[in-house]
Amino acid sequence: MSSNQLTDTSRVPGGLDSVDLLCCGGQKHLWSLRLAFLDRFVFSLPRSLLARQLAHCLSGLAEAGYYPGLQYMIGSWYRKDEMAKRACILNASGSIAMLFSGFLMAGVTGLDGRGGLPGWKW
Repeated sequence: MSSNQLTDTSRVPGGLDSVDLLCCGGQKHLWSLRLAFLDRFVFSLPRSLLARQLAHCLSGLAEAGYYPGLQYMIGSWYRKDEMAKRACILNASGSIAMLFSGFLMAGVTGLDGRGGLPGWKW
């Protein structure tokens, strides 16, 4: 038996005919692949989206009491005539921090390769 006869299923005794492979056996295999990819898409994607939403919810839950807690601390540490000034400093410092964070990020990303360190290590 030659090597061509070994690789060609239509000539192997008891092998599948090429028409049979395309019509029946190949379609069954194709449908199993389609179902496997559908299963992967239907169940994997929502699972990752659910995990992302859960992480977002938990981080929001952890951060939710930060600002009211700071306001409570200001109210418990300072007198009534000092509270407005301290609350103003707290709110202004948050706005100023957001203003300078973009400049700081731009400066840090420009440090890539300086001192032998990648930019994220600065």
